[in-house]
Order: sequence, then structure tokens, then C-alpha cells
Amino acid sequence: MVVRVVCAMSLINQMLKDIDQRGSEHKQAGHVSSKYVPSNRPRSSWFYALVGVASSVVIVLLVLWMFKPEQTTSEQPQMTESQPQQSERQAQPAAVTPARTTSANHAQPVPMAINQEAAQSEPETASQNSPQAETQPQIDIADVEVQESPASEQEASEKPQGDMQISNSTASPREIAQRYYNQGLQLLSEGQQRQGAARLQDALLLAPEFHDAREELAIYYFSRGFLSDALLVLERGLERFPNQPRLLLLQARILERSGQEQVALELLRDVPARFPQHADLLSLRGVLAEQLQDYELAIGTYETLLNWRTDQGTWWLGLALSYDALDQIEQAKQAYRSALSDPTLAQVSRDYIQQRLEALQ
Repeated sequence: MVVRVVCAMSLINQMLKDIDQRGSEHKQAGHVSSKYVPSNRPRSSWFYALVGVASSVVIVLLVLWMFKPEQTTSEQPQMTESQPQQSERQAQPAAVTPARTTSANHAQPVPMAINQEAAQSEPETASQNSPQAETQPQIDIADVEVQESPASEQEASEKPQGDMQISNSTASPREIAQRYYNQGLQLLSEGQQRQGAARLQDALLLAPEFHDAREELAIYYFSRGFLSDALLVLERGLERFPNQPRLLLLQARILERSGQEQVALELLRDVPARFPQHADLLSLRGVLAEQLQDYELAIGTYETLLNWRTDQGTWWLGLALSYDALDQIEQAKQAYRSALSDPTLAQVSRDYIQQRLEALQ
């Protein structure tokens, strides 16, 4: 704008110079002019004031004339900036207008959000002198968003809710634990020991009564040499489920294989005679008692087992060995012969029995 003012002033100065130049040319040519030619005496002050006022008026008019187009052009970028937003949002109303009639309840809270956006945009547009540029885009945006939001909300709410309902209705903690258990066994078989053990732990967290997972985890720890971890897993299970036969049997066998036979025997000493739940526990107690030369406990244990089932050759053999160690020959020979009546008895055991019967004759 300053450049334009300077240009206007230069034009006025040029016009004045042209007038003076024409006057000087007439004088040099000797022409008589019909115009009044003033003398060289100094001009009065009112003449200069009049010229200054006229120049100021002309300059002001030129400035106003030049400022008006600049203002209109400065307002055009704002309008053009808001038009792309309208065109982007108005590109979709034809496809989403049916959602406005079907879901009117979702369309109500949308104008509040639009008004908040308009309130935030007011400080930016308040400095401009064009009220139409402020209000018209807000009306168009509000109309488009009211039509668009119900369809998008409906699409966003349908998919996740369906998945959650399916997972909640079909998967119980026990089923998820079973899935983790299967994954753990698969990982262990593939050699991924840590990942498999982690899956077994996850199964126990979801279902502490899942004894299969607890047993597999204890066996994993014991096979890796972590005896204390294996026993700790079993002890925690026995705290929650006292005298659980499977956990108690595994704990005793781990103690036996780790060289702690006496600890294992004390663990099984007070096991009651409940069949068939405690049959394996009593059988292991008889073996440990015989190995540790607690023959009285071994005889009592084997007799209890044989009262329940008399066709088990291994129990008869254990009873015969205990009688033989106590020099109760007749009871020992009778027990040896009863053991031979079991067709499933191993051949090695049969050979040993024949040798002992010949020695006891």
C-alpha cells in the first residue's frame, strides 16, 4: 500500500512539472498566451495551503480506492480455505443420509460437539470483517456431520460388540486353561521349554484345580534339575487341595528319585486305606518301607493291599521279601507261591522266586 501512495505522489509531481515545462516553452517561442501569466513576485500562503489540501484529498481518495480491493482480496483466502473443508465433508452426504432417519437418537449429541468446534474457531475469525464467512461454513459442516456420525458410530459399535459377546459366552476359564495346557505340551515337545512352562503356569493361574497342568509343570522343573521348584509347585497344590492323591504320589516319587527315600516314606506313612484312590500311594509306601528295612510297616501295607485285590503278584512278592527278611520262612514261602500265580509277573521276578523257594527247602 505504501508503494501505491508513493506512486500517486510521483504522478502528481510529474503533472506539475509538465505544466511548468509548457509555460517555459511558450515564453521561449515568443508566443502571446491568452492565459494570465503571473509575475515573479512570491505567491501568497493561501495558495500553497489550497494546493496542499487538494493534494491531500487526492491522496486520501487514491488510498481508499487502493485499500478497498486489497481488503476484498484479503477476505478471499479465508473463504477459499473454508471451501475445501466443505467440499471434503459434502462429498459423502448422499451415501449417509439414510442413517439420519434410521438412527435419530445418535444424531442429537453431535451439534453440541460442532458448536464447541465453532466456539473454538470464533477467535480466529473474529478479526475478519466478513460475518458471512463465519456462519455459512458452520451450518454446512453441522449438516454433514449429523448425517455422517450415526452411520460411523453404528458401524464402529457393531463389530467389537459381536466379538466380545462371542468370547464371553463361549470361553470359560477352565476351557482357556485347557487351551494353555495343550499349547504348553506342544511347546515342550518342540523343545521350547521356557515357553511351554510359561503356558502351564498360565493354565494354573486360570484354573488352580487343573492337576494335570500342575503335574506337568512339576515334572518339567524336576527334569531340568529344579528340585525345589518342583516340590514348591506340588506343595502349593496340596495346600489348596489337601491329601490330593495324584499330587501326593508325585511328590513322594520325586523325593524318592532325588535320594530322599526316608522323607518320602514319612510323607506316606499316615495315608489311609482308601481304594482305589490310595492304591498307588500304599504300593509306593510298601516298596519304600521294604527298602528302608521297615518290614513291619511293609508287611502291614502289603496285607492291606492284598485284602483289596489278591491277584497282584508284585504285592505278594513284596510281602514274601519282608517275611523272608524277618526269617518267617513259612509265611515267606506261601507268599512266594502266591506271587507265581500271577501270569503278568515278570520273568526275572519268577526266576528269583524259584531260587528263593529252593533255598528255603
